[in-house]
Amino acid sequence: QQLDHPASAATYTCDQIEVGRSYGLLVTTTAGLYRFLTSDVLRVVDFYHDTPVVAFERHREHLCSLSGERLTEPQVTAALALASKSAGIELTQATVAPREQPLGYLVTVECAAEAPAETLRLLADEFERALQAQNKRYAQRRQNSLLASPTLRLAVPGAFARYRQEQV
Repeated sequence: QQLDHPASAATYTCDQIEVGRSYGLLVTTTAGLYRFLTSDVLRVVDFYHDTPVVAFERHREHLCSLSGERLTEPQVTAALALASKSAGIELTQATVAPREQPLGYLVTVECAAEAPAETLRLLADEFERALQAQNKRYAQRRQNSLLASPTLRLAVPGAFARYRQEQV
């Protein structure tokens, strides 16, 4: 939790960190850059002798909280992967964005092949289940009706690629 509130976060050296925990990266150099906190969150996965082996987990800013649920990008990505596998549908692209009315999330997906309406409904249901399993705060907000269920929107084939090209 401290990672998203750097002003109150503790600072640790390599001999104080633990496998399985996540940390922000604080860089200090002798060339004038003093205590620069990067936006990366790293998870310690192992140690090689006394050196931590880390894996990139997420950017600190890649977090969305409409009602205190604090969804992270890896949670959403994992939920999408689980949902698409459960629904038996291959997603080529997907994005999840906040929605104001009703308060919740809009899930836009692009599928590898045409999907029947029933499969898309199953995908939406499975995404909701997986997201609740990934994030207990999200599950609580859904159970307390602070957030509406996600709305699934199907993008036309190639929509994500066209959007990306327009931005370039």
